[in-house]
Amino acid sequence: MRFTNDKVKHHLYAAVATIALTAVVAGCGSSRPDGLPETAIVKGVVNLKGSPLNEGVVRFVPDDTSCNPGVGMINPDGSFELSTYDRLDGATVGKHKVVIHVEPHLDGSKPDPPVQTPRKYHDIATTPLEVEVKSGETNEIVLDVE
Repeated sequence: MRFTNDKVKHHLYAAVATIALTAVVAGCGSSRPDGLPETAIVKGVVNLKGSPLNEGVVRFVPDDTSCNPGVGMINPDGSFELSTYDRLDGATVGKHKVVIHVEPHLDGSKPDPPVQTPRKYHDIATTPLEVEVKSGETNEIVLDVE
């Protein structure tokens, strides 16, 4: 496409720049829709028989069934951070039952050393772990699995 008139070319570049800037600014806002329950940052550590659990998933299931659970991967040092509606937004404020388990590896490999959490921690009906997520603060939680 060739332009012989510099004014036309200038207006075309200005229009493209305006559209690009509008797209960037629109993408900088929060992606979280209005009306979702309040969340608070939740991070912590999972210990299995006194030592950090080196893999697995922790899930905070709220007593309020209209809210989504907060979920986080357990890191090799036993630490975790939860996400519910946005990445690392924590968990909904209120009381939760906590479920912990180690998933089988998708590639068929096994943890080294093998890790097994007791079955009672796998289900909200049997888990003894209960926590309360408090509003307006970072909730640092230690979960001890026996």
